[in-house]
Amino acid sequence: MHFRDAKGRHLEGIIQDGVVVLEEDRTYRLALQLNQAARVECRGWLGELELEWDSASASFTLRTSYWVGTQSLRIQGPQGEQHLSVEVLPHKNKLRSEAWAHLLRDLDAWMPGTTVGQEGGRHGRVSHQGCDIAGVASVLGDLVPAFETALMSVLRSPKEQSVELWTEVPIHSVKQADRGTLRWLASHPNTYQGVRGYAESFGTGPVPRVPSRAWQGALDHAANRHVAWLTRQVVLKLRDTVECVQRGLQKTQSLDPDLEEWCKGRVRHLARGADDLEALLLETPLGAMTPEYASDSAILTFVDDPLYARVHAFGQLFLSPRFQLPADDAHLAAPVRPSYELYELWTFLALRRLLEELLPEARWSEDNTDTLRLFDESPHGASYTARWPGHGTLTLHFNLSFPGFLTRERKRSSRWSISKTRRPDLVVTWHPEEGPARWLCLDAKYRTDTRGIADAFESAHIYRDSLRWRDLGEQGRCAGAVLLVPTRLPQTEPWFEKSFRDEHHVGVFCLTPGQPPPPELIEWLRHTLLATESTAGG
Repeated sequence: MHFRDAKGRHLEGIIQDGVVVLEEDRTYRLALQLNQAARVECRGWLGELELEWDSASASFTLRTSYWVGTQSLRIQGPQGEQHLSVEVLPHKNKLRSEAWAHLLRDLDAWMPGTTVGQEGGRHGRVSHQGCDIAGVASVLGDLVPAFETALMSVLRSPKEQSVELWTEVPIHSVKQADRGTLRWLASHPNTYQGVRGYAESFGTGPVPRVPSRAWQGALDHAANRHVAWLTRQVVLKLRDTVECVQRGLQKTQSLDPDLEEWCKGRVRHLARGADDLEALLLETPLGAMTPEYASDSAILTFVDDPLYARVHAFGQLFLSPRFQLPADDAHLAAPVRPSYELYELWTFLALRRLLEELLPEARWSEDNTDTLRLFDESPHGASYTARWPGHGTLTLHFNLSFPGFLTRERKRSSRWSISKTRRPDLVVTWHPEEGPARWLCLDAKYRTDTRGIADAFESAHIYRDSLRWRDLGEQGRCAGAVLLVPTRLPQTEPWFEKSFRDEHHVGVFCLTPGQPPPPELIEWLRHTLLATESTAGG
């Protein structure tokens, strides 16, 4: 076999040490050397996705989309079945593999559930349409045994919360009376006289009993309540998936008979898994607890206890937006997030942490950040606000909209664009307690080649020239607009220089996952946004 590109040109070096190395968002032709009679018998799969076969050219069409990771390639031909490992790499003009891995780890740590965009194991062609009808059922079904095993480990030795109670104990069993016991004796003279008499007679007569504080373990722990909630959500997700797949099978008349039988088997597997998990929970005291979301106490338990952490990790996979059930049951698509959008989101959260270092005394709050986990076509509205007592208020916005000059929305908004509606990736505002307010625009572009950075740099000076915000900045203009890219190239070096930013109020900074933020970006934020404010010592 050999690989060709979409135009039929032969590609060298695709198979390296037995591994098929491909690039994301590309179309390949996998050609087999077969005689005419054998061409009708060939089938191939990338994971669970069956490849399109062209008998005329004796080749499969293999498409990758916006995902990076590993997969398996299976080819059935006249000579038997062949398995190959597949590794999909980012575009050469995008992030390196190491930086991409750092980006995904950061997002998983900062905002779990947002790293949708990778293929996640074996199933689904991750792109804008997500997994097919078989994908979601297969992934969730394979997760059931792992979640059940993790849940059983927790149920065998659940966390207990120490509960304080008072009990009466013989006086001779009290080794050291606490203040509460002594105060009780002082307010009960009859018992106190009995204690004195017992002590003087060395144990003759009735044994006086005094109250004593005791501690008793109780299963009503925040982590247990969240495990009960999480298990119920997993059961509901499995049953919703069963119903959705069943409705999809009824609507899809042209489904392959083998795939239809496979899906029916998966439905039985999911239903059995839901019943087993529900029975397992109800057989324990956790089944009678009031379910609740994860509180701070529960989160600390998940961090410290590996058994609880494992349950939480598997449970979150079931609730991941990549397996969100759509309105159209015929597709059962899992919403996904393209790789370039992941860099924008990573930049937003990374800048939030950078600003926190600049304002160590500030109190932070968040607004509408849960919408970042919803895969809307135009995610916007999320923000973080830092209130710095005695200095001012800073707000970081994600995808903030500036209505176009000719639109009706402009008349109702304090901000607008003098041309069409625009939505920069990041906007930072600073309202000092004394002095004029200021704001900045930052645009994140997932480009590392010269032409890509040049094209993306247009957005920086367009935002600087076209955006206005009433009562913010000089004549409503932003104090500066910059482009954030993951790589710094020699050909684009002038745009990174301080002299260029000072003269034109636009520029480019390099912000790479896995590397510390550049000092010049920190200095630019401090000087341009905070002006003469000092962040040292509060």
